[in-house]
Amino acid sequence: MAKLIRLGIVGSGIAARKLHLPALRKLSEFYEITAVTSGHVENAQKFADLFEKKPRVFNDYHHMMISGLVDAVDLTVPPQFNFEIVQDALRNGIHVICEKPIAENVESAKKIINMSRSYDRVFMVAESQRYDPELKQITDLIRMDEIGTPELFDWNVIVNFGKDNEYVNTSWRKNPKHIGGFLSDGGVHNIAVLRAIFGEVESVSGMVSKVSDYIGGDDTMVLNMKFKNGVIGNYSVSYALDAPAHKSLKIYGTRGKIRATPREVEVIKKNGTKKYPSPLTNLFVEEFKEFYSAINEGIPIELGRPESALRDLAIIEAGINSARTGCAIHIEELLE
Repeated sequence: MAKLIRLGIVGSGIAARKLHLPALRKLSEFYEITAVTSGHVENAQKFADLFEKKPRVFNDYHHMMISGLVDAVDLTVPPQFNFEIVQDALRNGIHVICEKPIAENVESAKKIINMSRSYDRVFMVAESQRYDPELKQITDLIRMDEIGTPELFDWNVIVNFGKDNEYVNTSWRKNPKHIGGFLSDGGVHNIAVLRAIFGEVESVSGMVSKVSDYIGGDDTMVLNMKFKNGVIGNYSVSYALDAPAHKSLKIYGTRGKIRATPREVEVIKKNGTKKYPSPLTNLFVEEFKEFYSAINEGIPIELGRPESALRDLAIIEAGINSARTGCAIHIEELLE
């Protein structure tokens, strides 16, 4: 029988309730949720009431860390709070998985990573998109030379958050402390996918605008990107346009193209089209499986490495900086 990890959850918002909790319920042989806390203790109490076996409610995260009730913590808090909570957990011998973005900006993310290296506990960032089987389908098709050498890509994402959307109306997103607001909150997901396919980014040139009057911060962005392997392309996203939700990635190679939409990948060539349905997977379950294996089996973190989360964030920040200055930004200079 697998050894149970006693898990504390810090934060009781949308991510904790709707994303992490359903996944953890599927992993009851791996995790026992023993404690919860939130910025407002009454919210933590309501969250605890969702459990059949109620965890202990703490009025602040530090009391949870020193309680002796948790082996690991799951942080679902605004990114500007990650540094202090990660540090408190690691100092007390507690393993950490935290939601993305890793921090509110690149400078803070670098500090978190440097600090975490002083401790021998697992520190992981929960970037769900790296676990998507559709991403593996795309990388396998490229590896098998189905479209020749990739040269160009175009990724268009329309999210269409309305005024009543619960993410839009989250207090910390109305006045975001993390760079770009939704542009980094959601954008790091898409950057993680692009980096998994093409490798590291060399430089970014960006344009940013604000379409809505109700979303905190800018809500629309275009990034022109050059990867170190020579691939060039365009990533465009908006959270505010009154248009149907849309997500389409096109990769153009020397002998064909790949078109990926949610749950289907197509290879399109002169001699025809092949379609590959993508299996539906709970990506959060896969995140927590990797976290468990790292803690109990000593398997190094691969898909949830904090260094990868830093680079995802750096590309968004570079695009925003580029929009402000009118100059292309080299990623390695931002990471120095």
